[in-house]
Amino acid sequence: AGATLYDNAKKVVDARRLQLENYSKLLTVLSPEATLKRGYAIVRTDGEVLRTAKVKPGVIVEVQLADGRFTAQTKE
Repeated sequence: AGATLYDNAKKVVDARRLQLENYSKLLTVLSPEATLKRGYAIVRTDGEVLRTAKVKPGVIVEVQLADGRFTAQTKE
């Protein structure tokens, strides 16, 4: 009662489909949009993402939230 070529191929395809679904879910969870929905913001200046709070006063920044974006100016 050996497995047929079709059965073996189906197992491989099913395993790859499951792997692809898992990668898709992981990408969704780690996406910038998902991060924004959890309450975080992406802050940019001159189109570049800020990765530090060390910004001079008076710098114009763009703040992106889950439901939109706005500009702001740093104070200190």
